[in-house]
Amino acid sequence: MDRLARSNSGEALRQAAFDGLCLAPLPAWMVGRDVAAGRLVACLPEHRANPADQHATIYAAHAHGPAVPAKTTAFVAHLRAALAPAEAD
Repeated sequence: MDRLARSNSGEALRQAAFDGLCLAPLPAWMVGRDVAAGRLVACLPEHRANPADQHATIYAAHAHGPAVPAKTTAFVAHLRAALAPAEAD
């Protein structure tokens, strides 16, 4: 994805994620049913956009199909690695 989406509307970001336009940091209460139904995928469930907000998670949306493309899986894996908390030495 090479697009940047900004909005002060969670619903607008939710729709952009549905349309495959962006990753969206959305609260679980807003997208929980969508994740459960498979309409959205939590790509970084352990990452919190704002540590004070225990319900913010980043989601990746992709086209529905029998298999997730390898490049999509690789991109999500890269994001998980890049945003993972640093391990203590």
